[in-house]
Amino acid sequence: MSKKKVSYKWAFKEYIWPRKKIVLVGLVLIIIRSLAGMVLPFASKTLMDDIVPSKDVSALWLMIIIVCSAILVQALTSFSLTRLLSVEAQHLIYLLRSQVQRKLLSLPINFFDNNKTGALVSRVMTDVEGVRNLVGTGLVQLIGGSITAVISLVILININALMTVFVLVPVGIFAFIAMKAFVYIRPIFKNRGVINAEVTGRLTETLSGVRVIKGFNAEEQENKSFQEGAEKLYLNVKKSLTATALITSSSTFLLGLASAGIMGIGGYFMMDNTMTFGEFISFTLFLGFMIAPIVQMSNIGSQLTEAMAGLDRTQELMEMTIEGMGTIMKRKFDGASGYQEAQGQKIPMTDKEVNDQKAEKGLFPELFMDASTIELEILTVIEGVDVYKIKVTKGDDVSYRFYNAANGLLMRTEKTVEAQGQSMTSIEDVSDYKEVNGVMFPHTTKVTAGPQVIILSTTSVKINEGVTEADFN
Repeated sequence: MSKKKVSYKWAFKEYIWPRKKIVLVGLVLIIIRSLAGMVLPFASKTLMDDIVPSKDVSALWLMIIIVCSAILVQALTSFSLTRLLSVEAQHLIYLLRSQVQRKLLSLPINFFDNNKTGALVSRVMTDVEGVRNLVGTGLVQLIGGSITAVISLVILININALMTVFVLVPVGIFAFIAMKAFVYIRPIFKNRGVINAEVTGRLTETLSGVRVIKGFNAEEQENKSFQEGAEKLYLNVKKSLTATALITSSSTFLLGLASAGIMGIGGYFMMDNTMTFGEFISFTLFLGFMIAPIVQMSNIGSQLTEAMAGLDRTQELMEMTIEGMGTIMKRKFDGASGYQEAQGQKIPMTDKEVNDQKAEKGLFPELFMDASTIELEILTVIEGVDVYKIKVTKGDDVSYRFYNAANGLLMRTEKTVEAQGQSMTSIEDVSDYKEVNGVMFPHTTKVTAGPQVIILSTTSVKINEGVTEADFN
């Protein structure tokens, strides 16, 4: 089985592209917010070079109104971004958690024997949380900020090309260092998820089995085990913090160096009367718009790296297959007794199950139904298809079968069962019919029992191939 490589391209196709409309709206809001933020740098130049020297009070009030309006636009777009993208990110986390939990329950017993309960809980609840940085505001802010940086760069070149070139050199060096650091950090974040799951799992088992531990005086052994795990986690965090500190210190030094250079060059130009004070203030403020996304890389970049590491672990789990286990489930019935064999364990049929098996005749029960036990209830609709709802009564048991009104194929069975004093309705939807030896067989079955949904896919149907009398013993 080929494994899907977890990359930014894969994550974009898997999670971002299906939500392209929401992400696009988020990008537009980010750009609007950034453009509204640019009003202040433009206004600063006009204030210093025109309004203050001319003492024009009416122009001053007009500028204040324009700046306040821009601030209001920034506030509204920020609220809309959080409401739109953050909510969608949490919805995606909910969907992924459900998928991972469903996948876990489909794995064999020996998988759970070899993995701690707490570690599996961490796989479901923690590993998928990083996608909020992909679909949420993190990635959109980085992309939108980058677009704003390009616009700011054009404006900076227009104000003073020489000062802009001087700034780009340290900024480019910092960007190179940051990209290299993120490649180094990603495996560390992935390993942290593994260590954290192991430590959490061991702690969960320790606390749940505390009576056994105290009974065998094993407190010291558990203390030592937990301390070793916590130390591994500490060393992992220490390693990632070192890389993050390198990015932060590089940004402080290189961008500070650029600021000092701008102060010197700008001061020289102002003394030479080739740059006004308002242009210098405007250049400084626009510079902040250009370098802000690069500075954000130390924060958002590490968040995206952590998100990809979590998706690495999630994808590993989702791609697990039940291999090398032989027959997964087998049911044997000789007409008088029988049993079900699953993962090497044999479970004898109960008297009720034996009677139910005796009542079953052939692969298609419809051929052997007594007319007195069936009743047409209504013509209804399932997923836009007209179906006949048939009530089937077997003693005290009542079930319902739904048949496609156009072709007569079974689409759904519905039955209510009693379990531990509670009633639960089980719904089984069948679809994807394919012809096998001239007979139509469904190849997809969706079983809904309460909140649990299980989807079974049939790869092949074989009838009386390689079967002998010994198989029923």
